[in-house]
Amino acid sequence: MSSIPEQDEQDPDEALCFASKTKRCLNGIIDSVLSNVLAVALQTGMASGRADWLLDPPNAAFWHCALLLGYYFAFEAIFSQTPAKWMTVTKVMTEYGNRPTIGRVLIRSMVRFIPFDAFTFLNRSCNGWHDRWSRTCVIDLVQQERR
Repeated sequence: MSSIPEQDEQDPDEALCFASKTKRCLNGIIDSVLSNVLAVALQTGMASGRADWLLDPPNAAFWHCALLLGYYFAFEAIFSQTPAKWMTVTKVMTEYGNRPTIGRVLIRSMVRFIPFDAFTFLNRSCNGWHDRWSRTCVIDLVQQERR
């Protein structure tokens, strides 16, 4: 009796080349700076004029988080890469090497807001909660092409 392989099943000979901790750290730093600068610029721009209520602390915090979520979600849903991932030549993939679904990208983006998510990369596998819970990973495209 033969089994039919699942769509997400990967050939073991085509293992993924995961991004290094250094590249993951650079991705985190670059994306944090870019997304926060963009969020502050958008909030300030929206608040200039009649929308100054956007700068009130509760409203500002809500819109800042919404813009950060939008940054990660939009870039990873459309391109499977954020600007930092373009710079480090890395890409988000499923654990089977496919493009992540919108649902996985949404989970990945939302889990980033859990406190201490950044510290979950200190483990040996270099996969944080937002990777594990969305069943995604970040691959090094340069190393992947060399295979």
